[in-house]
Amino acid sequence: AIQQLGEAVRLDPESFIAQLKMGELWMRLRVCRKAEEHTRRAASLAQNPAQAELARRQGAAIRTLLREGIAAIINNQPDMELIAAASTGGDPG
Repeated sequence: AIQQLGEAVRLDPESFIAQLKMGELWMRLRVCRKAEEHTRRAASLAQNPAQAELARRQGAAIRTLLREGIAAIINNQPDMELIAAASTGGDPG
């Protein structure tokens, strides 16, 4: 699937859906930086509020994965303890 989506993005880098789905695939593979890159690109290509909302929600899900991953790394350190975490505070953009 990643090869096909990569080809779709290569053929039409201005495609909202290709960028969004590529971001989703990277998110499912837990490659958050690439997921974030494609999701941000999709958000910039959104043609209507529904598309913008899809990209916003996907971006929020990626940020949640990043926070959870950082928390897991800290909690696995014998001399470290996570004592607080920031809330999302909404989507800054």
